[in-house]
Amino acid sequence: MQLKVVTLRETLGLVKTVVPKKPTLPVLKYVLVKDGKLTATDLEAAVILDLPGSEEACLLPFDELSKLLKYVPAAEDLSIEKKRGSLKLSWSDGSASYEAINPEDYPPLPEFEPELQGTINGDELVSALSAAVSYCATDETRPVLNGVTLKFGEVAAEIFAGDGFRMSCQTLPLSLPGEATAIIPSKTVQLLAYLWEKTPRNGTAGTDSIVSLVTSKKKLEIALNGKLMKLQAGHATIITQLTQGTPPDWWRLVTKEKPAVELHVIASEFERAARRVSQVAEDGGGGVRLVADEANLVVSAKGEKQAVEVAVALISSQGGPGKVAINFRYLLDYLQGKEGVVSIGIHDVSKPVSFQHRSSPLVIIMPMSVQW
Repeated sequence: MQLKVVTLRETLGLVKTVVPKKPTLPVLKYVLVKDGKLTATDLEAAVILDLPGSEEACLLPFDELSKLLKYVPAAEDLSIEKKRGSLKLSWSDGSASYEAINPEDYPPLPEFEPELQGTINGDELVSALSAAVSYCATDETRPVLNGVTLKFGEVAAEIFAGDGFRMSCQTLPLSLPGEATAIIPSKTVQLLAYLWEKTPRNGTAGTDSIVSLVTSKKKLEIALNGKLMKLQAGHATIITQLTQGTPPDWWRLVTKEKPAVELHVIASEFERAARRVSQVAEDGGGGVRLVADEANLVVSAKGEKQAVEVAVALISSQGGPGKVAINFRYLLDYLQGKEGVVSIGIHDVSKPVSFQHRSSPLVIIMPMSVQW
């Protein structure tokens, strides 16, 4: 069979995040080419991409081939054929040989019978999942917190993530013909976001460019059952295992009471103030104190030998005064890269603080106990 070098090179680049660096099975170091498609898997998630011209079944060594193709002209035609137990690749002025591995040794894709399926606005869903994934837990003691919870209802979808100290929640006007709850592993969310970013929004079929992989990213076809989820955008497909277990009752964790004080501040000014006190906060146990009155939000920290505070002018406020302390790293993580106005809801020193920025998720951060 013959493939364009540029097509194979770019297709391999799209599956690099799902090819394990230290595979549990040696065959996972390869990608499967068969019936016009290229498949890569780490046994938890699989990516299937169209690869025009790849009708014959063979396994290609991902790492070695990716390195080789960096130095082969993109416009070249690459010939692939099996010869006496070897897989020979050749182009106009060169060739390479690899051990021919039986394609039947590659793990088969799981059989998938969807219980719920439909087409939704993929741009909205991928953006929301990506915003939530940074709030997932990184330790493995509670697997249900290592993924993003996606709940489809009759008229809307809800997206949650949390690690026990902070959480995000967002409601989107997306629905499927039924109700379902799925916990999507954080690794799969990152994989989806990567493919969404790297493949173009619109394109036409052809063999000269990876444009043929996705004809439109606006819509995302989604199908799921209790164990698996399938996501398809144009000619790119992800099949992933879902995390098993019951997610927390996320909305119960959101304080229903009206905050004692609601503040509106410029995000960049708030971030600068938090960074100015961060070193002292780190020396003093990690807590940043937030004290609000009618005109200012005073951001401060205390260490063993020093204290620092910065006043941030409020755009507006309701209620008050109010105060609370939170972890400075969580605060900086939230504020990073945000422009415009951030809304803050403070209850008292013992209740979570809420943050809202434009259409991004509502974020809840648990308070810290400090000496006032």
